[in-house]
Formats: sequence, C-alpha cells, structure tokens
Amino acid sequence: MTRGAGPAVQACSLASFLWLYYTSDRHSLIDHPQLSSFLLLLVSGGVVFVASVFSKWLPGADGRFDSEAIMKGLHTPLPQRPRRFYVPCIIFLVVVRLQIMHRVVHDLQCSSRGVEAFLPVLLAFYEFMSHKPAPVESDEPEDMWGSFWEDFKAWVVTSPITLLLSTVLFSLGTCFGVRLGARSTYFCSTLVDQRTTLKSAVREYKDRYHGRNPPPNFDKWFSFAQQRKSAIIDKFDQIDKDILPFWGMNQEKIRSGLDFLKSLPDIGVITVADGKVHHNQPSDPSQNQVLDDVVSMISSFSEHLPTMSIAINLKERPRILVPWDDVYRMALSGSKPRFNIFPNRLHRRRVDDAKVPDGNSNGASTTAEMSASQSIVSAQKFHHLQALACPPGSPTRAGIHWNVRDFCAACANPHSQGQFVKDWQKSLDPCHQPDLFNLHDFHMAPYGYEIYQELLPLFSGSKTDSFNDILIPLVRSSSTDRVDSTAFADKFNRAFWQGDVADVRFLTSQSLHGGHRQRLLHLVNNATSAESISILMGTGNDKQMKFHYEDIQARTVNSHLPLSFSFTNSEPCDTADCWLIQQEFGFQERGTPTDKLFVLLLDDSDGPPPELLPVLRSYSVPVLSSIFREWYTERILPWVHFIPIDVRYHGLHSTLSYFIGLKYNGPLNGKSQAMDRRKEDARWIAEEGRKWADKSMRREDMEVYLFRLLLEWGRVIDNNRDSLGFVLEEKP
Repeated sequence: MTRGAGPAVQACSLASFLWLYYTSDRHSLIDHPQLSSFLLLLVSGGVVFVASVFSKWLPGADGRFDSEAIMKGLHTPLPQRPRRFYVPCIIFLVVVRLQIMHRVVHDLQCSSRGVEAFLPVLLAFYEFMSHKPAPVESDEPEDMWGSFWEDFKAWVVTSPITLLLSTVLFSLGTCFGVRLGARSTYFCSTLVDQRTTLKSAVREYKDRYHGRNPPPNFDKWFSFAQQRKSAIIDKFDQIDKDILPFWGMNQEKIRSGLDFLKSLPDIGVITVADGKVHHNQPSDPSQNQVLDDVVSMISSFSEHLPTMSIAINLKERPRILVPWDDVYRMALSGSKPRFNIFPNRLHRRRVDDAKVPDGNSNGASTTAEMSASQSIVSAQKFHHLQALACPPGSPTRAGIHWNVRDFCAACANPHSQGQFVKDWQKSLDPCHQPDLFNLHDFHMAPYGYEIYQELLPLFSGSKTDSFNDILIPLVRSSSTDRVDSTAFADKFNRAFWQGDVADVRFLTSQSLHGGHRQRLLHLVNNATSAESISILMGTGNDKQMKFHYEDIQARTVNSHLPLSFSFTNSEPCDTADCWLIQQEFGFQERGTPTDKLFVLLLDDSDGPPPELLPVLRSYSVPVLSSIFREWYTERILPWVHFIPIDVRYHGLHSTLSYFIGLKYNGPLNGKSQAMDRRKEDARWIAEEGRKWADKSMRREDMEVYLFRLLLEWGRVIDNNRDSLGFVLEEKP
C-alpha cells in the first residue's frame, strides 16, 4: 500500500489538472487567460493538498512514502518532509510565481532570453558542491555480485547530480521557450531600449541622432514622459526624419517661410510666448475645434518651451512636396556635426540679436518666390511632381507606369512575400511602386489644394512618404473617442467595410475603375464570371498543412467568405457622381463596424482611415490598407497589432481565408478544403493591438510626442541652434 500511495496521489493531481485544462476553454464565462490559469492551478493544487492530508491514514511511516529508502539504507538528496500546514503555503507561492510569470509574458507582449532562466542552476550547483551524503549503516552484508547497472542506479539515487541535471534541463527549456514565444518585435526592441534614467536617455539620444546633445529642457521632457507613463522614451525617428532637412536651411529662411504660410487659407497658427498658448481663431468651427485641442495639449508643458509660432495644415491633404535632390542636400548638411571652439556650457544663452545672413542658396526666400506654387494640379502633373520626390534611379522616378491592366509584380515584391505584406514600412514608400498612381484616389483625382515645392515649415496630421510636411498629433473634428466594448466572442464572424459616398470627389472614368474603394467593390461585389483570383489554399491536417496558390473563379471565392463591403449614403443623391456610384455599386444602410470580427480600414480620398485608432482600441481585428503615415505609424507592427493588406488587394482573399477558414463552406474547384479558421490567431492580434494602443497611443502619448517635437523645433529655428543643447551637470 505504501509503495503505491505516492503514484496514486501524483496521478490524482495530474488527472485533476488535465480535466480542468481541457474543460476550462469550453466555458464562455472564463474568457480571461489570467483568471483561467489562476483557477486551474489553485484547484489542482487544492486536490493535491487534500490527497496529502488523507495520506496519513495510509499504512507506512505516518504517511511518509520514502520509508522503503530508509529501510534499505539509501539516502536521497531531497530535504526532509515539511510539516503538513506548509503545503498550502507552497501551493500559494507556486501559484503567485506562475501568475507573475504569466503577467510578464501576457501583458508586456515581450520576453527576451537572459541569465534569469539559469539562476536556479546556481542554487543547484551550490547544493552539488556542498553536498555531503550521510550514509546510513545497514546490518545487511554488502552484495559483492551486484551488477554495474545496479550500482549506477544506487549512485544516481543518492547523488545530487540528478538535481543539477534536472535544473539545467528546466532552465534550458525555459530559455528555448522564451525564444520561440510570439512577441511584438517593436515593443521588445522598445522595451530593451527604454531608458529609465536621464543620464542613459541623454547618451541614447546622442547615439541615435547624429551625435547632437538633446534640445534644451530635455530633462523636463523626460520627467513629463515618465509622469505620463510613456512606453516610448528613446525612439522618435519620425520627428528626426521630419525636422532633419531644416537643419540644413538657414533660420531666417525658415521664419520667412512661416510668415508666408500665415497668409494662406486653411492654415492655423499657434503661438507660444511666456508660457502661454493661443491660436489665430479661424472662422470655421471645426478648424477652431482642432486648434483648441492642440492648444490644450501644449498648455500642459508650455512653460518649458521657447517663444515660437507654428503653422498647422487644417486640411486633410499634405501640401509640401519638395524634389528629392533638394531634400537630400539639406538633410545631408543637417546631419553633419557642427564643431565650436567653445564648449557647450558657454553657449546656453539664447542669441536674439544675431545677424541675419545675406540672401543666397540658403538664405531667406521672398514671398514672391514661395508663392510660385502649383494650384489645382492635374492628376498627370501631380504624378510628375511625386516622381521628382523620389531618388534618381528609382522605378517611380524613371517614368510613369502606363500598364493599368496587368498586375505589377515588380512593384509589390520588394515589400511582400507572395501575396502577403512582409515589410509594412517599405510598403508605404511609393518610389518603388509607380503603379500606385493608378490604384488610389489620392493620386488619381486632380489635386484641389496648392502644392509647394519649397521646403516650408508646415505641420500636418498625415502625409504620404513623398511629402515633407512635419507630422503632428491632431484630433480631427470628425474623430470619436467612443470605444466599442463588445467582447471578441460576441462579434459576428464577418469582414466589414463601409465608405461614405460623400467622400468620393472628382469621380472620373479612371478613378471609377482604379480608385482604391471602387476596385474593392468591383472585386467583391461586381466580379464577372470571367474573373479569377489566385488564392492560397491548404491541404492536409492543421499540424502538417501544405499551402499552394490556385486560380479560382472570383464569384466562387467571394461566396465562400463572409464579406460585407459597401458604400453608404446618408443624403439623397444630388450630383452626377453620386448617381453613377449608386448605379454601379448601390448603397447599403449604415452599419456598426466594431461588432464584426474583422474591420477593413481603407483611406479616404485625402487621408488615412479615420476609424483606425477606435478599431485598434476595440476587440475587433484591424485589417489595414493604407498609403499614409501619422504620428504613431512607426509604433504599430503588422501581423502583431493589425493585419496588413496591400492596396492592390491581390492578397485580400488569401489573408481573410486564413483567419476565417474555408473548411466548412463547401468545395473549391471541386476539392474539399482543409483550412480551418484561426480564431485564436485573430484573437491574439486583436488583444495585442488593443493593449498596445492603450499603452502607446493615448492622449498622454500625443502630449509626450508633441512636447518632444516642439522642443526639437524650438532649437532648429534658433539663431544659435548649433550651440544649444542639454548637457548634464558633471558632479565634481
């Protein structure tokens, strides 16, 4: 009885653990991973405790299961059996330890290999080196005919080598498990680079940004960021990229450009002076609301800013489109370190009466020179101006892509792997994608605003990679703070998109067939019987599935996927464009996007999807197709925080079929489908995006970004900018 009691208790514990593990997921109420783990471990630990209490009635040495070892004179390297009331304490500590580990892996989205996994080995090694076995005298004579194998087993039982080896294996398993765990690469790199002290943050700044010292009042910004619990401390590459060309421009020319911008319509001007902030009060209430919001954010740190004025683009479209050669020359000049014969400490005072340089290539431009803008630019002229913004030798700079019929594989391959987007940041670069000019409304409609080929200090909420506006966090008047709280399990298994027909402007025959929204509806709702789609299909079971591309009739694929894509219209059609769209696509009643599992986010005619942040903060899966950048674009990762879709839509069906599944929707091309839905993968992306948005795209994060941006801008417009900088006081 004694010999079998130990395995019986272990079997009981294992059975309870497995039963809870395989049944907990069947209960819809247990939807939180941390709660499930806690209950699972607590209940299984309680079963073990109850079994240990009742074990004292089992025969043999007061419930002790190693009595056989004592009788045989063997000494095990295990500690003495603890008192029974220690058992619940041990169970509680194990649960707490695992709960902490779960929080680290689950909440921080990140884990990295380190020496922590091997710390138990040090304890085991110490036990191994200091172990002194206490042999037990035995009355039985020594067996002279024992085999080597029996002697080896006896040595293993009495030696602490088993403790050392098992600890090493456990540590290796932990290390390899951390390596294989899915995690947010951007968050991990950000977490590793996160500086927690001002000294290390200053050093990191100099390493990242051309060897310069941080701007004045950097310590105030650092404290501000820590108080706001900013997840980003070091990486502000977008700010550096936007401002770097202005380091190669004369300060007086920058100020002259600002004066010119102040005279333009739809430009808001915000002024900071003596710690107070105000704007120029535009007549449009929606524009006034945007500026009020920016002033509110700046007011929280305005006391630490130098006197300045900034011009903000209150329209959606960016306006500064400078030729690549000019931007490259100024950025190259701005990235070169400046050397002064005097140390930085002697140049902290601002120089307000510096002599203005004479007009030259870097001097002040006149308003007449700057007013030579491109007003109401045709689509063809707009393509030419964007081509000039690309480096020489790039496909877009080489010429216009005239083939609007065939798919341009050479345009998509640099940022793709098959049909799937591999490099999201590169996919935003139009310079290797000349076909984009025929695939998006932004490029196809006549440009209704003035475009400036002079580098002007204009701040905008969004832009494409061709433009040189300075990105600034803006909350548009049409934006909403409403966040859908519908749980992931309660959402409809459907991919959803709706576009407002009022946003479609300058409809032409080309944009009717080539615009990014119109192409989507043609592909999904109006496909002809002759059209086919190449889709990635799987064969075999889930564990050993093999994938291949196969051409299938477009209508058949569309019928196998729950797609709900449409235009909506809240007003009666009163224009020819509206009638044409209604005749071609029809209208659907306005629906709620965030009660669907998958929300497709497409650009407007002039800017990025306005619903991106609300969907990121919801429990839906964002499916993003865009050509625009915003202040937070560098913070989000494809396949971690959202599902990327190329604007050509050639991977749309393959991507959605992977997550939605094809297994239960009938055969395709006469073949039954084995690809089941990946609901847990979709849930993981939705959770990662929501958690990351709550950590790095809050209003507090907008303030931190804006504070850092204006500190940098305040220095670059200063006459003594080469000497200004924050330097830590050296302790004597």
